[in-house]
Amino acid sequence: MNLKTTTTVLLSLATATVCFGQVNNRTTVYVKPGTQVYVTGDMNNSLASSSFTLDQGALLDVGGDLNNNGTMNVQNDASILRGATSADGGSGTYNVIQLGGNAVGYNYWGTPVVNSGTVPGNSYQFTSANSTQDISDDNNPNIDPGWTAYNGSMTPGRGYAGASAGAVTFSDNAINNGNITPSLFATIYNPAATSGGSPFNLLGNPYPSGLDCAELVNDNPGIHGSFYFWIDDASGGSGYSASDYAVWNFFGSTPNTTSANGSATPNGLIKTGQGFMLRNGNSGPAQLQFNNSQRIPNTDANAFFRTNADESKLWLSVNGDGSEFFSQILVGATDDATTGEDLLYDAVRIHTNTGASLSAVNDQNNYAILAFPPPALEEVIPLHVFIGESGEFVFRADEMIGFQDLDVYFTDTDPSGTSTLLEEGTSVTVNLTSGNYDNRFYLNFMPNLTVGINEAEGNSIRAWAFGDRLNIERVGEFGDKTALQLFDMSGKLILDNPSQVFTANQTSVSLQGLATGIYVVQIVDENSVFSQKFIKR
Repeated sequence: MNLKTTTTVLLSLATATVCFGQVNNRTTVYVKPGTQVYVTGDMNNSLASSSFTLDQGALLDVGGDLNNNGTMNVQNDASILRGATSADGGSGTYNVIQLGGNAVGYNYWGTPVVNSGTVPGNSYQFTSANSTQDISDDNNPNIDPGWTAYNGSMTPGRGYAGASAGAVTFSDNAINNGNITPSLFATIYNPAATSGGSPFNLLGNPYPSGLDCAELVNDNPGIHGSFYFWIDDASGGSGYSASDYAVWNFFGSTPNTTSANGSATPNGLIKTGQGFMLRNGNSGPAQLQFNNSQRIPNTDANAFFRTNADESKLWLSVNGDGSEFFSQILVGATDDATTGEDLLYDAVRIHTNTGASLSAVNDQNNYAILAFPPPALEEVIPLHVFIGESGEFVFRADEMIGFQDLDVYFTDTDPSGTSTLLEEGTSVTVNLTSGNYDNRFYLNFMPNLTVGINEAEGNSIRAWAFGDRLNIERVGEFGDKTALQLFDMSGKLILDNPSQVFTANQTSVSLQGLATGIYVVQIVDENSVFSQKFIKR
């Protein structure tokens, strides 16, 4: 079916989806918000007076060639999709309008048109080869040399930082289409490095449509599957260093700060005009390939996530006196993960929050998202906490999914601290002075079935080790006298204490001098015997 228009045409929500074989437009077409227009063949905006406007959230999907000799307007979150081999032509004008995440602070931008002129607002570019790997903010006395002022044209596929930009119009006679291949810098990740460059690259969505993060990763083997999105904290640029990056990967996502400051949690969709940080592996590709198969409507939600019995996810946050101190991690178990760093499931922390920052630790690296295989016995995850100002801080289990077979404890090893079994909404309040905490807080994941002998109904023990300490917690009613015995897997008795002291049903034992491996701790009171395996790493 051909559509040859000679008068103004309104495509409304009453016909939310329309399909044409070919379109030859000679007048004014207005596509109302949310309407989807599919053209299986070619589309021609034929005359200089021809106008085609996609209102907010509308979609134009052209399978053939797109020739524009008039004006095509793409409003905020509207999208133009293309076929794999479709070409562009014509001498008309495209106006692609997109709202920044914040109208007064910094946004990361990419250009959807071939030649967009300057970056919106007061602008910066990021050069990975010059950057330290600790991506610092400009308030830091030692400004990261990777960030430099910029006032040139935007290169499609590259990302830029720009301040004080709300609605931005990208205008040109051509929009980006087909393969876009910006270069990538690759180096070993070392957050302590002060030279040698960073594996993080600042990139930007080059299309007037959304991009599917999962498809972009699948098309570029060797890159890490975690995407970092910057959203200012709405302080007008004066306090943006109190925000974290929002992060998405194949295991889940975390926001950059509280929703009160305008942060959305990433859903695997990169919108038109949106920039992002992406980490390249030290042997990763020299170029990133964007292509039309990765394009999706700006209104789509990524459907990759699934919840099943084999996955357990905990979103844990620290939130001090004021939302500017908010920092959140995602930690959990999935069968697809390994105990090392996984390209798709683990996202290292980019430290930008100068108020408070929370990270999970694995192999001496700090992570915003960390996944591991379901533990046979236990999994101990150390936490790194940075506090910028002394005060009262609350650790909170914001959300927990799939913990039918696992228990997780938040452990504070301070002499006044406790071990707390977490449920969704559980919070632990701690007074902290400013500084770094690397060996105080831990998450302990373990199967929720205790192996015991002659166990009294309702009684149980929990045991987990980190470093050279074994921690034991009794649950239920126990007698006055408690003995503690420790065995290796051959049955050899290593420790025998007939009068172990428990305080508030908790105790700890030194494991110093013991080899790494699996052991059994046995607790004997007047009526019962309890035993549990644990791992000394």
